[in-house]
Amino acid sequence: MTPTLKIRRLTPTAVLPAYARPGDAGMDLCADEAQFVYPGGTEKISTGIAIEIPEGHEATVRPRSGLSLKGHTAILGTVDAGYRGEVGVIVANIGREPWRISPGDRIAQLVIAPVARCRIVEVEALSETERGGSGFGSTGVAAIRGVVAHADGSYTMPRAEYERVFGRQTHEAGAGSTRPSDSGAGKGAAGIAAPAASCFAGSYDANGSPEPTAYDLGECQCGSPYHPAHECGGGA
Repeated sequence: MTPTLKIRRLTPTAVLPAYARPGDAGMDLCADEAQFVYPGGTEKISTGIAIEIPEGHEATVRPRSGLSLKGHTAILGTVDAGYRGEVGVIVANIGREPWRISPGDRIAQLVIAPVARCRIVEVEALSETERGGSGFGSTGVAAIRGVVAHADGSYTMPRAEYERVFGRQTHEAGAGSTRPSDSGAGKGAAGIAAPAASCFAGSYDANGSPEPTAYDLGECQCGSPYHPAHECGGGA
């Protein structure tokens, strides 16, 4: 049975949410006011509507991909079934230009979905799983092992581990710097992009390969702190 969403207009100018195409998961939410959202800013935008969500369901306010690509996004939010006030949309401008919102602009999506309410039980131990406590970044990105933090703020890691994660690097002219090779674009088997320049402390052998057992991910020999966009240019 198809659930029914009851909608009440709070202003004569409010635009009712609607599905743009058959099969769409979200219906468009439109602004009911004019507003400027400046770069780095957030605003709550009125929609001019209140809704009655069917029991056992919730409404989620989600961003629209086309707007997000421009740096204009809605902040994810939940509307509970018992709420009867106006549906507001919190928007953020993560772009570089002011975002002008006009009445009737589609600013977000509204998705209605069933929810499960759980019985909460406090326990002293949880069941064991293969994943265990591995959290953020534990899948899809290779873990980097053997990284050592030093008192001066620099980090070192085993050469073999660096090459496993970031791919082998080829030496170009310039002391204290290695750069990704043209083949493989500096990506390892895990698909992780290597830094533009991998700063490292030590010397090279006769073939131009690094001799030390550790790469320095802290401060480059050129004196600049390491970060992913750093290009040391051989200490220049």
